[in-house]
Amino acid sequence: MQPEQPEVVIRRICRALGRVDGFALYFVLVNLPGARKALSLQVQEQLSRSVIELDVPAEGFGDTTLDGWLLPQLQERDDVEAETALFLHGLEQVMPAGQVGLRRFLQQLNWRRSALKRLGQPLVIWLPRYALKSMAEHAPDFYDWYSNVYEFASSSEEAEELQESFYAEFDTVVHPADRQSKEEKEQWLHTLIALLDEHPKRNAYRGRLLNEAGLVHDSSGELEDALEFYQHSLAISQELGNRKGEGATLSNISGVYQARGEYDTALKYLEQSLDIYREVGNRAGEGTTLNNISQIYQARGEYDTALKYLEQSLDIRREIGDRAGEGTTLNNLATTAHAKGDYETALKYLDQSLDISQEIGNRAVEAITSWNIARIYQDQGNLTKAEQYMRRTVEIDEQIGRPELEWERKELEKVQVTLQGR
Repeated sequence: MQPEQPEVVIRRICRALGRVDGFALYFVLVNLPGARKALSLQVQEQLSRSVIELDVPAEGFGDTTLDGWLLPQLQERDDVEAETALFLHGLEQVMPAGQVGLRRFLQQLNWRRSALKRLGQPLVIWLPRYALKSMAEHAPDFYDWYSNVYEFASSSEEAEELQESFYAEFDTVVHPADRQSKEEKEQWLHTLIALLDEHPKRNAYRGRLLNEAGLVHDSSGELEDALEFYQHSLAISQELGNRKGEGATLSNISGVYQARGEYDTALKYLEQSLDIYREVGNRAGEGTTLNNISQIYQARGEYDTALKYLEQSLDIRREIGDRAGEGTTLNNLATTAHAKGDYETALKYLDQSLDISQEIGNRAVEAITSWNIARIYQDQGNLTKAEQYMRRTVEIDEQIGRPELEWERKELEKVQVTLQGR
């Protein structure tokens, strides 16, 4: 079945809004973000009643709910009439990316649905496909309450433009998960899911989108969501025989198991990844995987074995000019030296890593490096220096949303209490 032309959908929306009296709920599905406001304006031009457009604030509704936020918005305005229709934009941007938070958010919509009747006017919520699907699944009573759903097909031009912006953002020296703010990562997750909706075909591009979405979830500590995306990506790479994509995703999956403390499983995935990278001659992937293997042995306290893998990783990363990777491996070399009590060598590596991370804008490694420097000063009894670097780490992690933030804050508070007591 061919999708309806935009002008047909616009006429249907206008007819429905022209007939309704009092409150009614409508959903308009526009999958790509750039078209939403443009189509909204086209509807308003043909509509016989006035419209108030409201944008959900980036910070969400705070301590209140959708209805608790909407009603004061209208009460503060003097242009609200009995015939005014409300167009709501941006609800998907405050829907949490993680599944647990998302379910909680949507369940609250379910519970508060009847309160929206107090608006007394038709409410039109503009959403992408994935947000509407989530609403149907997790807030069925709210979703089934609608009077109608109208869908605009995406234009190929906008889909291509969004795809180009994806490549521009993700084909960079430092991955977005390591440099973006928490808010930017949330926005990109919404974009990645919209792109997945636009590209259902199981090809290398879809596999990459899934892997990148997993990495962004991973960087926020949403391990279950990350693993789900990684596994879907891995299945596509294996179906297509995309060995490079398979190696990358195997390595990423290992990180989830390492974070859980399941080192044997993590090592199994890393060894598979290393075999693939060596088979296809991917030196960058080989350097990354050697570094990641070292972290398993380091976590087990096998520092000599970890050092062997780190030295191999550093040689490769310097050989191919992988500055981001070099900074990460230097950091891990410092951690190994620190564990052995060699503070001087550890600080030497950390200074080099910090310079590189600041040079290339790798905020995640900059935070990790600052924290590792703080730990050395703490072990040496220099709490003033330790507090300085800990505070620096917390400031960065507040911006980029690393999952270690709350624990770091507590450790920083302990040091600050000790300093105040001196």
